Amino acid sequence: VSDYLDYLMDCEKLELDITNKKVLRPKNFQLEHVRLSAIVAENQDKADEKLFIKRQQKLCDMKEPYTFGNLLIRPAMSPTELTIESEYLHHCVRTYKNKVVEGRCAILFVRKITEPDVPFYTLEINKDGVMVQCRGKHNCSMTEEVRAFVEEWLSSRKKRKKAA
Repeated sequence: VSDYLDYLMDCEKLELDITNKKVLRPKNFQLEHVRLSAIVAENQDKADEKLFIKRQQKLCDMKEPYTFGNLLIRPAMSPTELTIESEYLHHCVRTYKNKVVEGRCAILFVRKITEPDVPFYTLEINKDGVMVQCRGKHNCSMTEEVRAFVEEWLSSRKKRKKAA
């Protein structure tokens, strides 16, 4: 019964006509239920990705990467980037997608300027722009170089906001 209720909810989300007997009673219910669930999930992923980008832009307020010394910082641009970062650095940032989508945090990537596409450290800031954590491979803490860089970036953000 619960599968059928899920199926009806998916039909509603997809604006299908449940007065139509073919929709109401598909020939292969299990297959149709799986198919509609996949479509709903794909639609939700697309909506989440748009919100992800919008929230990141709002919280990060960065037009281009910030550089200082031999490091740069830039916002994550998609949930897929969180997954890549998570797999490469062996930490759980991939699970932060919903926090970003909901506007509770922003995720930024710290990189070496010489290797801008290679994950190095991952920074989480809360909705007020305060650093929550910055983790490297296997959740290691920041090196002194990364700590100084992040503090400089946070300081430059405060100065820019005061000037605005």
